[in-house]
Amino acid sequence: MPTNFIFRFEKANLFIPFQMPNKRQRQAAVNRQTTPEDARRSSVIARMEKIKDQLQIPEYVEQNQPRVWLEESYDLGDLVFAVLDIPWKAFYEKAQSLLEQYKDYEMTIRTDLLTQIDWRHYQPPQPEKESHEPSFKKWFPLNLFTRPIKKPSAQEPPAATEGTSNRTPRTIAQGLAAPEQTAYCQVAQLYDDVKHSLTDYPAMATLLAHYCTNAASDYYLQAIKTLDMTRLTDLDRSIMEQNGFLRVLHHEIYWCNALVQCSECVERYMKSFPTPDFLMKSYAGMDDRELCAASVAILKMMAEQLRLLADFQPELASLVQYTLVEADLHPDKSADQRYGDALLVRHSGVAAGQKLYEQLRLRMLGRLSLPQEKASSRRHPDIASRSYFVADNLPAVAMAEFVQLCSQHETARKCQHCGMLFLSKNTGAKCCNRKSPNGGLRTCREVRKEERASEREVPPPVDVLNKVNKRMNGRLSRSLGMTTERRASILKIWRKEVKPLVQEASDHPETFDEEAFDAQLCEIFDRVRQEEAAAERRRQKEAAKKRGRKRKA
Repeated sequence: MPTNFIFRFEKANLFIPFQMPNKRQRQAAVNRQTTPEDARRSSVIARMEKIKDQLQIPEYVEQNQPRVWLEESYDLGDLVFAVLDIPWKAFYEKAQSLLEQYKDYEMTIRTDLLTQIDWRHYQPPQPEKESHEPSFKKWFPLNLFTRPIKKPSAQEPPAATEGTSNRTPRTIAQGLAAPEQTAYCQVAQLYDDVKHSLTDYPAMATLLAHYCTNAASDYYLQAIKTLDMTRLTDLDRSIMEQNGFLRVLHHEIYWCNALVQCSECVERYMKSFPTPDFLMKSYAGMDDRELCAASVAILKMMAEQLRLLADFQPELASLVQYTLVEADLHPDKSADQRYGDALLVRHSGVAAGQKLYEQLRLRMLGRLSLPQEKASSRRHPDIASRSYFVADNLPAVAMAEFVQLCSQHETARKCQHCGMLFLSKNTGAKCCNRKSPNGGLRTCREVRKEERASEREVPPPVDVLNKVNKRMNGRLSRSLGMTTERRASILKIWRKEVKPLVQEASDHPETFDEEAFDAQLCEIFDRVRQEEAAAERRRQKEAAKKRGRKRKA
């Protein structure tokens, strides 16, 4: 895969690094519409710019910027439960239907021109009669990215874009006006649906967003590096010029350059969907078929990740049930020990999980630690090398997090409100913190709390009694010389006196007046307080008399 997933674990957190953009990229981010995540990242970079004048070496940040990574922290469990809860199979089937619908737009870049094809003995094709059937490659206008039309060759392998179609050319503006018939609009809509389903799983949303909005453009950039002609010797270049293969190579590189720009345009549209950003608006009057070809490439890569997640979902579910859930039901054996048992008995989900886990690689990155803005603190940012896991697919990242959960002896249980699994860090927790089952407004824990409150509805007189009790308890706690035992005694006497009044008010709710009842309870409390204070003074006098008699004796 051209774009990898990089991450690391530390205690109960998952860390995902991202690279600092340079000045040009930051200015481009300011010009276009940005997401909340981009704004949050920009605030970190803005902080660095703010403290730049306080650094011992002001140019330190810019000089080390290409090698510096920042990190975002997420709670463990996001990836595992995202794999379990999201309907990946439905999303994959939707992606497959879109691929079938727009398969005529697919274009394959031949990255093996310099390795697999015998270009030294290339024979240019004989001129053929022009066909009146419209070819897909002739659809692309030259005025968008200024590249020539490539004609098929007898020695060249057939490209996937060959074929005929009767679709009439249209502009990008026309495609945006009919989104249900446009490839890049449908791809952006699918990505937006997946992103909205991951609102409760920010770590998975971040990884998937980075992949879907970078993978295709990275792929075409790698293709350009593979077809780089600067590595050719003068002899090889002269041979290509003589047999005509240099023109074929030029054409393929032109296609790659065009698709890099188209992929970036579609990826930016996916971030700002449903509103196109300024780049797509600037291309509004141009032909949209190059964007459609780039959209198909993006869709193929996204569909592959969705397929892997859908295939891994049942295996991971069985593993989580065998380890994390059973460890919560039977605490005598930890999740780590149960995972060891699963390896020994060759549990159904272990084979696929182990295969994914063994594919992980390690990579060293320079992580940046920002200095504080205080004058007394260090004035230089710390850059420390860190080892990160590198995976080629999302199931491998989720499997790594699952192993981390088992090693930390975490447990999982079902939410009593939505029925989904969650990490039971609190032994008494019965509901999760997901908002999607409740319309995205409240968590399951908040909904359950409100339901319980409505089930045990308190009568208005009792509610007034509790409020007055809380208010008077605070008043007594602020009194000088008031002990805890004396305060509890005053409140106990007061509640005993007002109990008949509360019962009578509860039996006659039609005549209940909240303000009058509150004033009555306060009046009784003041009387009880005065009587208790008088009794306390009498006790103190008697104690003083006894001490005087003892002294005389």
